[in-house]
Amino acid sequence: MHAGTTSDVFLRENLEWLGLASNWSKFSATAGLGVIHKGYFEQGQTILGPYLPQSGGESNIPGANYSEGGALYALGLINAGCGSDVTTYLRDALKAAQGEVVQHGAALGLGVAGIGSKSLEAFEDLKNILFTDSAVAGEGAGYAMGLVMLGTAAAEPVREMLQYARETQHEKIIRGLAMGIAFIYYGRQEEADETIKLLLAEKVRSKFTEDPAYVLMFLRIQFSDTVVYMPWHLRTLEPPIMTLFANSFTLPSQTPQMMSAVLRSHP
Repeated sequence: MHAGTTSDVFLRENLEWLGLASNWSKFSATAGLGVIHKGYFEQGQTILGPYLPQSGGESNIPGANYSEGGALYALGLINAGCGSDVTTYLRDALKAAQGEVVQHGAALGLGVAGIGSKSLEAFEDLKNILFTDSAVAGEGAGYAMGLVMLGTAAAEPVREMLQYARETQHEKIIRGLAMGIAFIYYGRQEEADETIKLLLAEKVRSKFTEDPAYVLMFLRIQFSDTVVYMPWHLRTLEPPIMTLFANSFTLPSQTPQMMSAVLRSHP
C-alpha cells in the first residue's frame, strides 16, 4: 500500500508491535522499509543506517542479524537497478558477512540493486556464497545470480547453476537456483526451450523444486515491461522474500495465457 511513498507512518505509530517481531518476521519488517522508500536513492543508507551492519561485519547482538540482513535487502530494493555505488557497498557487505542470515540479505540486496547489470564481479561474489553450501545463504545467492543476469540467456551461468543444483543436498538452494535460472531466461521465449527440455528429461527433475512447473512458468512466459511475476504459493516460503520482491514491481493484471499452455503441456 505504501510502496514508493516514503511514508512509514504506520511503522512509527506501531513501534510496540514492531518490537515484538523476531527472526524472519524482523527480517521482513526491516526489508519492508525498502519497499516503502523505493527510489529514494539519496537517503537510502541514511534511513537504514540504524539497521545496517557496522563496519567489520554483522554485530553479535542476539537477533540483530535478522534486522541487519533485512536492511541490506531493503537497501537493494530502494536502489533497484541503479548505480554502482550501492552494488559496491553490498558486495563488500556480502564478503564481510559471516552469518547466513546477513549473507542472505546481502545477496538479495545485491541481486535487486544489480538487476540486469550482467556484472560478472557480482555474479562471482554470489557464486562464492553459493559454494559455502549454506541452505539459507545459498538460496538467496541463487535468486540473486539470476537477477544479476536477468534476461541474458547466458549459457555459462546457467550451466554452473544447474551443475550445483545437481550436487547440493539443500532443497532451499535448489529452489533458489531453479528460480535464478528462470530469471536468466526472462523474456527470451524460445531460447529457453532447450533448458526446459533438459529439466523435463532429468530423472531427478523433482530435485530442482517441489514442482517443476515453477521453473517452466518462469522460463517460457512472455512478460510485459519489467514485470516479475511471483506465483501466489511461493509467498508462503521461508525466508519470506517473495512478496516483498513482487511488491516492489508492477504485477501483471492477469496470468498470461502462456502459463496455462505450459502447465497443460507438462502436467
